[in-house]
Amino acid sequence: MFCPEELQESIIGDLEEQFEQNEMSQSKAAANLLLFYNTLRFLRIGILKRNKKNSTMTTLNLISTFVKVFGRSVKSHLRFYSVNLLCLTIGLSVVAFTFLYIKNETTYDSFHTNADNTYRIAAQRAYGPWFPSLEIDEAKKILNNPYTWLDKVTCFSRVPDRFIQVDGKKFPESNVLVIKSGDAFFDVFDFQIISGNKENLTENTNSVVISQSRAERYFGFEDPIGKSIYFDSLRVNVAGVFEDLPTNTHLEFDLMLVSDAYFATKYAAFTYIIAKESPE
Repeated sequence: MFCPEELQESIIGDLEEQFEQNEMSQSKAAANLLLFYNTLRFLRIGILKRNKKNSTMTTLNLISTFVKVFGRSVKSHLRFYSVNLLCLTIGLSVVAFTFLYIKNETTYDSFHTNADNTYRIAAQRAYGPWFPSLEIDEAKKILNNPYTWLDKVTCFSRVPDRFIQVDGKKFPESNVLVIKSGDAFFDVFDFQIISGNKENLTENTNSVVISQSRAERYFGFEDPIGKSIYFDSLRVNVAGVFEDLPTNTHLEFDLMLVSDAYFATKYAAFTYIIAKESPE
C-alpha cells in the first residue's frame, strides 16, 4: 500500500534475509524485534506524500484525458452531437411545459379558501339545456339565503362592452361585472385586495373595485381610492383595488361595479354559494 509495486519483492526479500541472519546470531524475540524495527524504517512521510500526490495526479490526468477525448469526439462528429443535443433540449422542454400545463389546469380556482365547498347554481328550462346563470328573480331568492346549509351567496352579471371615462379620457372595457351593494363576492372569492377595506368594499352602491393594472392605467401611481369613474352617465367612486387575477381562474374581470340600479336591469345572474356542508 505504501511501497511501489516494483520495489516490494526486493524489499521483502531483504527483510526476510536480515531476519534469518538475526535469528541465527540472536534469540528469536530479538530477531522479531529487529524485523519490526527494520520494517518501520521503510515507512517514511515522503512515501505517503508521494503516493497521495500520485493518486491526485492520476485522477486529474484521467479527467483531463476524458475531456480531451470527448472534445475531439465532438469536433469529429459535430453534426451527430448537435442533433442529439437539440433532441434532448426539445424533449426536456416538452416534458417541462406539459408538467406546467397539467399543473395549471388541475389547480383552477384552488387558491380560494373555500374552494371545495364553493358551487355555482345552474338552471335548466323544461326539456331544454342547462344554463350557467339564473333568472334574476330566482337569483334574488337564493341571495336572500333562505337555506340553513348556505353560508355565503354572491350574484353578479356581466356588463356589455363600453367606454369608461376618467378625467375626460375614455378607455374601452370588456371585462366588467356588476353586483348589488352588500354582496359577499369578495368573501366567496379570495382575490387579493391590495387597497381599500375588504370588510366594506361592496357596502355602498355606485362604487367600483378595480384591478391593479386598471388603477395604474387610469390614475398612474396616485392613490385611486375615492376617485371618480364614469360608466356612461353613472358616476361611481373607487372603493378598492385588487391584485390582477391569476391565469388559473375561470372568472375574468377588471372592474367590479357595485350598483343596485344597474343590477336591477339585468335579466340573469351568475350565482355562487359556499355551503356549510356538502349539499345533496
